[in-house]
Amino acid sequence: MIEVKDLVKQYGDHIAVDHLSFTVQKGQIYGFLGPNGAGKSTTMNIMTGYLGATSGQVLVDGHSIADEPELVKRQIGYLPELPPVYADMTVAEYLSFCMQIKKVPKAEQEAQLARIMQLTGITNMANRLIANLSKGYRQRVGLSQALVGFPQILILDEPTVGLDPEQIIEIRSLIQSLAKEHTIILSSHILSEVQAVCDTILIIHHGRVVAQGTPAQLEQQMSQGQQIQLVVKPEREALSQALCAISGVTAVKPGKAQPGTSAFLVQAAPAAPDLREAIFNTAVQAGCAILELHTEKAGLEQIYLTLIAESQNQEKRVKIPFALRRAAKKQKKAQAKAEKAGAQANALQPDLKAGGEPSETEADVLHQTPAPAAEAEPAAEANPAELEPTAEVELTAEVEPAAKANPAEVEPAAEANPAAEAELTAEANPAEVEPTAEAEPTAEAETTAELEPTAQAETTAQAETGTLAAPEAGAANHTVKKEEAK
Repeated sequence: MIEVKDLVKQYGDHIAVDHLSFTVQKGQIYGFLGPNGAGKSTTMNIMTGYLGATSGQVLVDGHSIADEPELVKRQIGYLPELPPVYADMTVAEYLSFCMQIKKVPKAEQEAQLARIMQLTGITNMANRLIANLSKGYRQRVGLSQALVGFPQILILDEPTVGLDPEQIIEIRSLIQSLAKEHTIILSSHILSEVQAVCDTILIIHHGRVVAQGTPAQLEQQMSQGQQIQLVVKPEREALSQALCAISGVTAVKPGKAQPGTSAFLVQAAPAAPDLREAIFNTAVQAGCAILELHTEKAGLEQIYLTLIAESQNQEKRVKIPFALRRAAKKQKKAQAKAEKAGAQANALQPDLKAGGEPSETEADVLHQTPAPAAEAEPAAEANPAELEPTAEVELTAEVEPAAKANPAEVEPAAEANPAAEAELTAEANPAEVEPTAEAEPTAEAETTAELEPTAQAETTAQAETGTLAAPEAGAANHTVKKEEAK
């Protein structure tokens, strides 16, 4: 009657429902069981049309909730976790309002109202304000609005949440009575409630189906063979060896026993027949009085915990390879991006060997800022061809670095101008002498003018090669040091 096919609901990167599929037959009480956040309420909201699915289908009698929403919604009554009641209305007013919304014919409203209140046991509360009702009665009013129009399907989300034990029993009885005429889908994380009410159980975890079937089928699925509890009197520790000799017994474990007794847990093979008779005869032959002998079955609680634990372990195994694949993918993208940037830079690189100049766009792409033009030195003004040393010039002395200059070599120039002496001293030790900016330009000009133009050019060229001619070494040394001070 209800078919859910490959249902998916995704919020960004979070998947609330992950390819969920199941079928609900007519007349069943179908239970959704799972921890908080498993996707139970999201699935129910999609089935009722309150929420759209990312992908997948919900079919009711062959009609899609997405394609024919109004037709499907007429067949569904929905009770959310928090009943949608109006506290300032009386019970009768609220149910009449719901009938108008669901387009129940006016001729049928009065009779239907009386029948619904009788089914849910709120007839004597018809004229009371909903604000004055207890939580149990509010839950009954919410269930009554789900019954308006007598839909074939009832979807109940946590119908007993927040109720006391007596109210829980009342709601359970009400649900079982409604199952005679309706197909009911019930969600809960209370194991005892699902086991007591539901015909078929669907256990979901993180939006995926973990197990599905009747309680008996789930017990059989989780069963690993019979487990038989035996308690005898008096103490007989040696009885365990006799029990192990029984055909079909795989293990015998000691159990909890009172003083003067012995307890054993006998594990049988999955295909073994009922071993209780053989165990009884073995204990009697050992001279023991049997106090307790029964078969232990895995309860729904144990089945649920085992299945959830297995699901979590499987998710861990899946997440690790996924994380590795995702990291490798990111690394590959980063490498491709770096290679692309390198290729682009190589394509825009100017051919400097051929004398090419990069354009402004190319300079920006290459992240290169053109260096500021250096101040032209006096030597740069001269033609390099004219500054080449001739064969007639004899190199007799090397010019020492400015930091190692000998003040004695420049004494004549220093006498001519004290400011020049300060400049030369600053070359030797800048920390001890004031800045050379105090030197007079006139004295500089006079000192420079003492050299002939030809000697000045030769001196400049020789300073670049680190040598001076012997006849004019003293004067040239003075000129070179002045140019470096500038």
